[in-house]
Amino acid sequence: MKVQSICKNCDKEFVGNFCPNCGQSASTRRIDAHYLLHDIPHSVLHIDKGLPYTFLQLSTNPGKTLLDYLKGKRVRFFKPFAYVIILSTISSLFIKKISKDAPVETSNTILTLFSQYPSILIFTLIPLVALISWFVFRKRQFNFWEHFLVHTYLAAQINIILIILHLISISGLLNNANMALKLTLFNSFYMTFHGFTFSSLFTDNYKQKFSVRLMFEIFICCFLLGCAYAFALIYAKVAGRWF
Repeated sequence: MKVQSICKNCDKEFVGNFCPNCGQSASTRRIDAHYLLHDIPHSVLHIDKGLPYTFLQLSTNPGKTLLDYLKGKRVRFFKPFAYVIILSTISSLFIKKISKDAPVETSNTILTLFSQYPSILIFTLIPLVALISWFVFRKRQFNFWEHFLVHTYLAAQINIILIILHLISISGLLNNANMALKLTLFNSFYMTFHGFTFSSLFTDNYKQKFSVRLMFEIFICCFLLGCAYAFALIYAKVAGRWF
């Protein structure tokens, strides 16, 4: 006997493995290690049709978008690993194309790679920043792998911040700015975006109470994340070159 399901994406009742109205799978389990490990090869080998939609939603309402994805509304969204790889590639090629600075050569091949392609550095930091946000919000509803997925999508959006800052830099507005000012500008963009995202993500699109405790947790999390990125950008000699 076939079981009747309610689609988590469009709320239509249906019988079968896929919703006939929107194509959403009837089986949408919680994000865990198995889901992410299965998603990596699938993301690289399959290109869905949701790239523009995903970019627009993550740019305008990231918290609600990520919350919908974690709740099971996934059919319209681009796969997370494919999304971050594509945006990282676009960002790296664009910045390298318009950059007038010479690459920063170091004795360490990895640091040289990070200096030339900061998007790769942002990508490699995903496990660390996911661990930080999971630890700060560990008493709330999301597990580590769900935080990992959230930061995979957010890492892709950080590439947009890098492009904006680089455009500001080559325009001449930051010619006389020191590294501290440039990092402050980066963290201002970064912490504002992440603070806005977390506030919506943990209040179910503002339907639950936004408490002082949550506000404090968001501030601590964004501060720690900002410190992690600032240290990584300085260590890899990205801050002085790219913005």
